[in-house]
Amino acid sequence: MTTRHCLHCPNPAAHQRRVCNPCRNRLYRSNRRNRRRPYQPRRDPEPFNIDTAVNTRRPLPGMTSEERAAAGVQLTAHGLSARQIADIFSVTTRTVARWRAAARTTQAA
Repeated sequence: MTTRHCLHCPNPAAHQRRVCNPCRNRLYRSNRRNRRRPYQPRRDPEPFNIDTAVNTRRPLPGMTSEERAAAGVQLTAHGLSARQIADIFSVTTRTVARWRAAARTTQAA
């Protein structure tokens, strides 16, 4: 029985693997997808982004979910249907219904 050598170093590979355990651990740790991203606090919704999205009936790139929800509620006040708002923001009509319900509960409180 021949032993396989690691693809990355001259050490013998682990049983039924192509790499040795030290290389496997190093590759796992260096993989960017497995690292935790640093915490980034959410920024406050910018009224400019909301007004621009309402006036142009098109979302700006990089809008936060809060900004899209606020713009959707304002478009509701302009008389657009849930389907039209959903098409503008590329969301489902159920999401627009959630935005409207959240706005109603905040107004009532």
